[in-house]
Amino acid sequence: MSHILVETLTPLHIGSGRILQANTEYLYFSEHKTVSIIDEAKILNVIGEENIEQWISLIEKGDSLLDYLKKRSSAITPIETDKRTIKVKGSTNPNNGNSGIREQLFSGNGQALLAGSSLKGAVRTAVFNHAILKNPSFAKQLSNFKEIKQNGKINYKGVSLEKKYFGKDPNHDVFRLIRVGDIHFNHTECILAETLNQLELGHRFEMKNAIKQHIECIPQGQKSVGKIQIPDDLIKEIKKRPAIANDIKGISDYASITQLFGVINSFTKRQIEKEIAKFKPLDLPEGANDYIEILEKLVADINALNNDECIIRVGFGTGYLNMTGGWAIEQWKNIPNFKYEQEMENLGTAVRKNDKYNSFDLPKSRKMVLGGVPLGFIKLKQIDSSQANGWEKRLNDERVAIEKQRQLDFQKAKELSKQKAIEEAKAEAERLEKVRIAQEETKKPKLFDGQLPKSKTITVDAIIAKSGKPNWVKLFVKGYENKEFQLLRYTNLLEKDTIIIVKASTKKDGTIYEVVFEKVK
Repeated sequence: MSHILVETLTPLHIGSGRILQANTEYLYFSEHKTVSIIDEAKILNVIGEENIEQWISLIEKGDSLLDYLKKRSSAITPIETDKRTIKVKGSTNPNNGNSGIREQLFSGNGQALLAGSSLKGAVRTAVFNHAILKNPSFAKQLSNFKEIKQNGKINYKGVSLEKKYFGKDPNHDVFRLIRVGDIHFNHTECILAETLNQLELGHRFEMKNAIKQHIECIPQGQKSVGKIQIPDDLIKEIKKRPAIANDIKGISDYASITQLFGVINSFTKRQIEKEIAKFKPLDLPEGANDYIEILEKLVADINALNNDECIIRVGFGTGYLNMTGGWAIEQWKNIPNFKYEQEMENLGTAVRKNDKYNSFDLPKSRKMVLGGVPLGFIKLKQIDSSQANGWEKRLNDERVAIEKQRQLDFQKAKELSKQKAIEEAKAEAERLEKVRIAQEETKKPKLFDGQLPKSKTITVDAIIAKSGKPNWVKLFVKGYENKEFQLLRYTNLLEKDTIIIVKASTKKDGTIYEVVFEKVK
């Protein structure tokens, strides 16, 4: 069993198959540039279980859950709502649009996962293309794998090719001897994946707005350890039995990690160099500005590798050329008297969902992020068991530290929210007291000390001096403080000292002669 150190050279996404939806499965805290994957128990802790119906109503109406949470706790932070958080890289907003976030695959222990099967699939593609390049005659004879059905539909049977180059059946497939373990990572981030798309006229390209999508991925620069096994003892035993060995193709070409890495590097370098040759002469849009520079850097990295290192591309966004190696595109060019353009159109019909794109290059688009960064390039380096143990300890210590910090951050956030709630409650109490005082002030009588108008009716404050039928009042009018007036148009008893508002009528000389009830103040 060989240990390998795995480093992400560009962001890596291995999908779980789930698309996380905004407002129901995640919240985006723009001020923190952080996505919070919703923890229902934490949400209930914020809103109270008695408000679960309100939560359901918000979802049904499509109203913002985060806005509702902030109304209940204005200082709320991502960690108070999350199962886990994802930092958002770049200027993108994961709430824009309705496409959600493609979730990264996670293992049962909660770590982001590069599944061994995904990496093995990428290795298989590299080896497959190497085998065809080494022995192209079978792949150039289309009748070996091309099938025309009764309805005229053309199918290319990959199984025929795999039997030829790997072994006659799964039991004799050379990849039974190559075993790849899962690789775990401690961090993910959210980025916007864009598509460099060929336009109909010539070799012009655009960044296609209609198919942008947010993805959760393992960031560039992350390291972890894994295992690749090529069982030397078993291979030696197989080689002693020609009847078995002859049915397992290429067993001598991939008998060691060094041989396998060499095949992978040759394949990856060819793929990148073809991309550079295709796109370097073109005027690419702004979203792909850095594409060629990054590809050229990857070629330089491959050239600088030792025999125990390789660079390979794996995962989402790596496209048709990486998934297949694009062997047919190159091999068929060299077949004499071959209708290449027609066969490429047939191939496009077979592999594309929509045959209206058959006049375009195959493939016609490329996924990239952050201004032209291609997805899925990783570096593998063979290390010994002592180095592997050291890395495993380092990564485990990092995981423990991350979890410990999360717990501390959660407790700190709870305390801050509690303190904020106390401060807000105090501020609200002070506000209500001010309102109460203001209301009390409005109830107090005010003295009218101006010049009384002549033959007019004015509104003034008064106090019940004698309760009865009729009630008698004194007016808060300068010069009338001790004079009592019968209160007209009110037949019920009013308690003595009740402050009321009245309309007082004046004579031609400006003296008050009549007081009419208006309302209690």
